[in-house]
Amino acid sequence: MAHRPPNQPPTTSLTLLGRLSRGDDAEAWREFDGRYRGLIVRYLRGRGLQVADAEDCAQAVMGKLVRGLRNFKYDSERGGFRAYLYRCTRSALSDFAARMKRNGRVLPLDAVVGVNGSQADDDSGYAVFEQEWVDHHYRLAVSRYLDVSEGHGSDILRATLAGTPARVIGERLGMTENGVHKAQQRLRERLKALIAEQVRDEELGDG
Repeated sequence: MAHRPPNQPPTTSLTLLGRLSRGDDAEAWREFDGRYRGLIVRYLRGRGLQVADAEDCAQAVMGKLVRGLRNFKYDSERGGFRAYLYRCTRSALSDFAARMKRNGRVLPLDAVVGVNGSQADDDSGYAVFEQEWVDHHYRLAVSRYLDVSEGHGSDILRATLAGTPARVIGERLGMTENGVHKAQQRLRERLKALIAEQVRDEELGDG
C-alpha cells in the first residue's frame, strides 16, 4: 500500500486511533507519527527544552503511545485523546527530567511545571498543551486545504495569513474587495469543517 502524507485524512472507514487499536497497521503508525510528533516537540520546546532534548523526549512519548494506544478507550469525561496525549507527554517528561537529574543536568522550570507539582501547576501545563493542540489542528487544516485547493483559494488564504488587506488581495487577483471578504468567509467555514473532521478522527470507532 502506498504511503500517504501525514496531512491527509484516513481513507478507511475507521478513524486513525481505531486503526491503531485493531492490530499492526504500519501505515497508521507512520501517519500517527507524522501527525503528532511535531505537536509534541513544539509543546516541549515551548516548555524550555532544547531541540535535541525535545526530540529525545518526544521519542519517549511515542514509545508510550505505541504501548498504550492498542488498549486506549475513548472517554470524553477524562478529556478523550487530547488529555490522554498530554498525560503520556507529562509522564515522559517526568522520566526525562529524572534522567537528566541523575546525569547532573537541570531542566528549565517551565519544563517541570505540572510534572511533580501541585494541581494548579498541572492545570497550567495542560492549558499550555491545549493551546498547542488547537494551534496544531489549525496548521494541519491549513496545510490540507492548500494541498487540494484550486483557483484563487490558496492565494487568498496565503495572503490573508500574511495580513494582506482584502483591498490589496482583490487588486492582485482581479476581484472586488467584497468578493474577497466573501471568499475569506468561505475559507473560514472550510477550515472549521476540516478541523472538526480532524478532531473526530481522534476518536475510536467507525467513521
